Amino acid sequence: MSLLTRFPPELWCAVWELMPFQDRVAVSHVCRYWRDISIHCPSLWQHLEFSSTIHGDDCICKLCGTWDESHSGDEDGDEVHTRVWVPNAGPPPGTTNMYLVLHVLSRACELPLYLTVEVHPHLAELFVVEDFGMQLVAIGAAERIVSISAVFDDPSTLRWLFSGMKRLPALKEITARRSTYPSTLSARADTQPWYDRNIDMPALSTIALFGVGWMGAYGERAENTFPSLSSVTCAFFYPEEVEILLNACPALDELRVIVGEPTGLGDYSWRLEPDVLSKLERVPSVRVEGVTSDSEAWAIDNFGGGLRASFAIAYADGVLPDLGLAFDLADIEYFGLTLNGLTLRSSRSLQRSLHFSSRHFERISSRLVDVFTRHCAASLKTLLLPGALIPTFIRPAQNALASLEALLIHDSDLTGLSLSPPLSSALPSLKVVHLMDGCGERPRIPADVLAGALDCLRCTDSDSSDRLEKLILGDVELDGDVGILRSRVETVC
Repeated sequence: MSLLTRFPPELWCAVWELMPFQDRVAVSHVCRYWRDISIHCPSLWQHLEFSSTIHGDDCICKLCGTWDESHSGDEDGDEVHTRVWVPNAGPPPGTTNMYLVLHVLSRACELPLYLTVEVHPHLAELFVVEDFGMQLVAIGAAERIVSISAVFDDPSTLRWLFSGMKRLPALKEITARRSTYPSTLSARADTQPWYDRNIDMPALSTIALFGVGWMGAYGERAENTFPSLSSVTCAFFYPEEVEILLNACPALDELRVIVGEPTGLGDYSWRLEPDVLSKLERVPSVRVEGVTSDSEAWAIDNFGGGLRASFAIAYADGVLPDLGLAFDLADIEYFGLTLNGLTLRSSRSLQRSLHFSSRHFERISSRLVDVFTRHCAASLKTLLLPGALIPTFIRPAQNALASLEALLIHDSDLTGLSLSPPLSSALPSLKVVHLMDGCGERPRIPADVLAGALDCLRCTDSDSSDRLEKLILGDVELDGDVGILRSRVETVC
């Protein structure tokens, strides 16, 4: 870019302010001109990335030292093996960008800060993390942090970071992910909670912990409370964790339980006590993810009961749903089925959902039909189905959906209806047909094909009272004259 055609810094700052963050480009080298320009734009310095790879004093990896092995004999003549750890001379390996981050913090002026933290290895030097937190407090940056996203090997990382900060008045969101797990137990076990006992986060609303439990091992706990916390994602390794979480978060609206993280450490034999289950009923929405055949009963017994507004199970890829197909809802008014999920909703607005791999659909389809026939047909008002499955679930000879008012065709596939005998006798109250595009495209449907499908669903003649009240096309494009539908439906939208 020549000097004559360069925009003034103020104009470039306006461009960066208005441009969506995801459209920005990361480059390996920035010339002096762009560096000078960026200093004048505070919003470019809101997202900060702190990292540290400095090894701790107790690290016994190959970079930090060697094991000195010796062999000797005792008084009885038996050979004795001795191993002594010999640390390398000099400072521990690894680097940190702490001072660089602290140097550029002032460029964000008084704007909110989004902090990313990455600390490795498992036995990292956590005094660096604590010092970083203290430095943020000293320069007044801690009070402007609204989001922290952390990736680490040592579960103590968050606690050390918070121990240096003490108070985060603007923090709203925490995401923490443990990236690796040691093959053997080390001197640093997960003996304490992820949070510092004295940390104050009055605005915290969302936290997601992956591979990190709510409390430490051996029942170690800190009785902190988070009165503003409304959404929690975490794993539970001990039943006590659930009660501690519920006591600490009185305003919890959404609980997302991650199963099987870390892999192989799950104990699914424990069950929650009745008083804890009673507290859990206060949470309107609970979702359990990564459910396996080993953890299915555990997930349902501990989190699936009660009268909460919403409960969902998401099965791990490759796992066939079994116990989750037994529902305890009465007066089901909504039945929504796709190739990878089922949602039921009762007259009391209680919702239950299953999410599974589409490759298992054929293996459980007969059980889904049985659930539909036994528990839904009599009270159903809204039905969502893939078009090809409509003749499978709506069978005039076996069941009549006397209360059904709305039929939602998930993929706008009318093939099943074109090959089906008339279904109108099973749908005496049908008023609305909604074609939904489930494939992210805008399908085109010939008007005469659609008219034939409507005839299958609702017999029509000159009597306008037999017509459907509404046909909702959504993203579907109609190919042909819409007038052919006038005798079959009152409103097309």
